Amino acid sequence: MGISVQEISQHNLPSDLWIVVDNTVYDLTEFAPEHPGGSGIILKYAGRDASKAYSEIHASSLISSSLPSSKIIGTIDLSSITDEWAKPPPEVSKALTPGSKPSLDNFINTYDFVSAAESLLTPKTWAFYSSAATDLITKGRNTSTYADIGLRPRILMNVKNINTRTTMLGNELNMPLFCSPAAMAKLVHPQGERELARGLKSAGLAMTVKSFEYPRCGERASNIFPTLC
Repeated sequence: MGISVQEISQHNLPSDLWIVVDNTVYDLTEFAPEHPGGSGIILKYAGRDASKAYSEIHASSLISSSLPSSKIIGTIDLSSITDEWAKPPPEVSKALTPGSKPSLDNFINTYDFVSAAESLLTPKTWAFYSSAATDLITKGRNTSTYADIGLRPRILMNVKNINTRTTMLGNELNMPLFCSPAAMAKLVHPQGERELARGLKSAGLAMTVKSFEYPRCGERASNIFPTLC
């Protein structure tokens, strides 16, 4: 006898997660956190039929051949399917609510930081930090120059142990990145440059202090970046 949708629907939590693919019921509780595409898409279909979403990406045999047989719960009782259960799960808007702070785990690239900043900062602060001098020609050229840099993918290379450390002006950095000087940091955080220095120290990166803060560098970043002050 098949498994009813009423039973399947009860297993809709990260700690107890079943989905249905091609009428087969699978327990993905342990697999979801390890899913290469992230656990979010699996959680979206927890306790539901994920056949359509699954077939758009994967071959039909992948799930059954990849999971141990112990994770195959059984087959669905087709007679128990209701119109409500068969509906696709509701789409959740990914747009940020103004003033809300997203989890860093949701960020994929630097553009995500830009979107978050636009939502979190006041219009005045966002206008200041997202713009540049006069007609923005240099800003545009900087963006296009970075876009011209291509990365050569090395498929199936072992990247378990990699080293991104480098040096800048004789100082060791964990990555080839540094914080450019920018005015009015207190528009973003009450501690201004102090908080920038703390964050950069934690990441093992360098801070470039803007010119009119230099006389107070010892006050701002003492024992943090003494060689750059």
